[in-house]
Amino acid sequence: MQIQTLEELRRADDRSLIFAPMGLGHLPATDAAVHQQQQVVASIELSEDVAAATRGAFDRLRRVFSHGVLCHEAYSLSTTTRR
Repeated sequence: MQIQTLEELRRADDRSLIFAPMGLGHLPATDAAVHQQQQVVASIELSEDVAAATRGAFDRLRRVFSHGVLCHEAYSLSTTTRR
């Protein structure tokens, strides 16, 4: 594992910037952080019937997803589902 400085950890991951609201493109990191990594998942509401444990797990995944602009692996990890 390569040790990164705090500045490097704060730098946007270019792989996470190629998705724009209308498809492939290139978003500035500030726009990607708001639109792609937060607004999209914030708009998802779970049914009141969803169990508290499931709701908590979903909220944790949303937080991980929102860090995807900094770490593409966090984004891809939070969007991977098992069938």
